[in-house]
Amino acid sequence: MEFEALSKVKDEEKRNELLEKIGTFGFMPAVKSALAEEAEKTFMEDIKSIPQLNNATVLSRTDVWNASKYKLLVSVKVPEGDKVDENFIAALPTIPEGQRHHYIYYDRSEKNLEFYSKVKHASAKSSKEAQRERENIANNWADLEAVGQKYYELRKHFVENFYCHSNEQIMLALQGAVYAVASEAPRYTTDQISQGLVKVLGIPEKAYSSYDARRIAIIAKVHELKRNNVTQCVYQLFSDSAGHNGRYGWDSKKWPVYRKRPEIIALYTWLESLGYETSQEEKELIDGTHEVFHRKNN
Repeated sequence: MEFEALSKVKDEEKRNELLEKIGTFGFMPAVKSALAEEAEKTFMEDIKSIPQLNNATVLSRTDVWNASKYKLLVSVKVPEGDKVDENFIAALPTIPEGQRHHYIYYDRSEKNLEFYSKVKHASAKSSKEAQRERENIANNWADLEAVGQKYYELRKHFVENFYCHSNEQIMLALQGAVYAVASEAPRYTTDQISQGLVKVLGIPEKAYSSYDARRIAIIAKVHELKRNNVTQCVYQLFSDSAGHNGRYGWDSKKWPVYRKRPEIIALYTWLESLGYETSQEEKELIDGTHEVFHRKNN
């Protein structure tokens, strides 16, 4: 079965590289990753063969996260199997004849082909205009932080007061762990997660003297989980907070930039399954229609 899977990888050099892993636990994941990369490469070649896109520049993940350079115009869902069919081509944005050069990015996780334009930078502003814009940006961030703090407190209060009365509710609570991992919420916040678990499980600081000792102390305490703290433990995996910098842009000297974040969608999907009522303003923060993301255009 492993040799059969290996034979599907077209690149000979890659096959030889994978051959060294055959028989190990990491072999099949490595093959799947190689096949996904080849499928993406073929897909992008097919994309570039479409007349209006043959001059397109393919952006990297770093490029699309740089809001100061590129602006997202539209996303088009990629068909199953990464097939460039007539329906997909018909869904592509219309590009005027004289503007055939476009910037594209294939979001493999969301299965979207994203179209970007280069950000045009305005000419140097007067010192008064620049000062006024800095003040407006600062006020915008302050408003965003205030709104973020309000809804963080509501989420936190809901979780802290949620008690699993039935096995069904325990299952719903535990599903949150899958939501968190699937959205990669814990990816860069393992230290924050373990600090949160220590508090929820009631582990005193004197019980550990190092980072490793803290993790071991948590592991030793997990079997004591009770109905009233299952949800709180799972909630720690989301590393929820009031701050929005990591979600809407890293640079507080620039306007907040909305980006659809899987971990936020996962958090609210889970909380709503437990009975949390999401307000209209929260929905606007999640989908990017909130006015704080559009003030700079007014």
